[in-house]
Amino acid sequence: MTTSITGCTNGDDLFERIDWEDAMRLLLALYAGERHATPLKVQVRCHCPDGRVIWCDIRGGQIAAASGSADRLCGTLWDITENKLGELRLAAENQRLSRASSLRDEVIARLGHEMRTPLNAIIGYADLASAQARTGALRADIDRIRSNGRFMLRLMEDVLDLSRLEADKIELALQPVCLLQLLDEVRAAAGIAAARKHLALRVDVGAGLPAAIVTDPLRLRQILQNLLDNAVKFTERGEVLLTVDRVGNGPERTWVFEVRDTGPGIPAELRDRVFEPFVQVNRRATGPAGLGMGLALSRRLARCFGGSLRLESTPGEGCRFILDLPVRPPDESLDPPLPTSPRPVDSATDRTAPATCKALPTRTKTADLSAAKGILLVEDHQALAKMTKRQLQTYGYEVRIASDGAQALREMTDWRPTAVIMDLSLPDTCGLALLRSLKNRPNAHCCRFVAYSGSSEPGDRQTALVAGFDAYFVKPADAWQLVAAADPKGLVVA
Repeated sequence: MTTSITGCTNGDDLFERIDWEDAMRLLLALYAGERHATPLKVQVRCHCPDGRVIWCDIRGGQIAAASGSADRLCGTLWDITENKLGELRLAAENQRLSRASSLRDEVIARLGHEMRTPLNAIIGYADLASAQARTGALRADIDRIRSNGRFMLRLMEDVLDLSRLEADKIELALQPVCLLQLLDEVRAAAGIAAARKHLALRVDVGAGLPAAIVTDPLRLRQILQNLLDNAVKFTERGEVLLTVDRVGNGPERTWVFEVRDTGPGIPAELRDRVFEPFVQVNRRATGPAGLGMGLALSRRLARCFGGSLRLESTPGEGCRFILDLPVRPPDESLDPPLPTSPRPVDSATDRTAPATCKALPTRTKTADLSAAKGILLVEDHQALAKMTKRQLQTYGYEVRIASDGAQALREMTDWRPTAVIMDLSLPDTCGLALLRSLKNRPNAHCCRFVAYSGSSEPGDRQTALVAGFDAYFVKPADAWQLVAAADPKGLVVA
């Protein structure tokens, strides 16, 4: 059999024709078998006399002579060339796909970074122009520019998040969050489109819920925003309702967020498909069609929380998207509950968070905040730098622009700003290296450093904060957020 497979007439001839790398593995396997009395099992390449290279599977054991030393090998040799070449082709294809996937993720991340900066400029200049518009018609046109810019930004974020979820790179940043404020923010964001369609948009919070919860506010807001926007898009008349309640006992209970609409509903055979990426069921919608990623992202994010997202629907009666999440209060012994009666959050007079919630900073132009203070803005994108400068100046700051690291170092030598807001991707240096150099300048004493980056990759924020930045923002951010972070005493802008 060995002769018909390899063309060799004896074991010595066979050993000489085994590929030298595989021969070393065979020798090691033989030595291990002799030392530990284990059977031989090894796959080797064999160079046949006719020039072919075949793969052989050798299995057997050593037979000891009368003296006790192993001098014979008894076993089988199988030609596994066809199977082995198939395995190698499959491994090569998997490696190629892995490289392609890594390249795709890199390209998407780079594209997101490059798109975020001009989109930030578009949205920011629209904000400035809207504030200066003299007629309602012009302001409406500018608001449409801003709205579509934010829509493009959201599509880009969805693509980035889908790529991160497929690569298992999404990390939750859990922190105490004011529940009513978060709900009010998503309601306000969806309320613009709902008002255009004359839809009622309500948010009802269950009785006795704590005012604060521990969650990832960005991701929870993203899920709820997707669900509300989707409901508004496919509802022509009636209402959209978001309800919040919790079930179970113990410190970590299941919270149920339910979004209900009065739209056309979804047939049973299509309910699972709505959670697939880039799939849109045949429902009539108004407004931008989108890419069909919102529900797919929302379900995957829910699973990252350890929860679930499901759909219940009756054609002609609307949809109910039910989000179940494990959520706990920061400290139930110290955190007073909300009022004992259900509290709606949809009226114009009911938009402020309770006193027990430490809300995020809100817009202000208080003179005391920025009196005699300056900001060094390090940004190489000229249009974005000029726009951000104008926004910060509306809060009373003196703002100087540095387009690269060298100019930033010169400005820090000649001037003592109270804060530095800087991009991390500069033409002549890395933002983290520039941070170390700026902090060594005498004028950097008591100066706050704020990273303002076009990258939203997981870990970038933590890397920047560990390196010494006092705050980290992803473009685009509202000017009031940058102002609050730039305050040298860390004051909350109230």
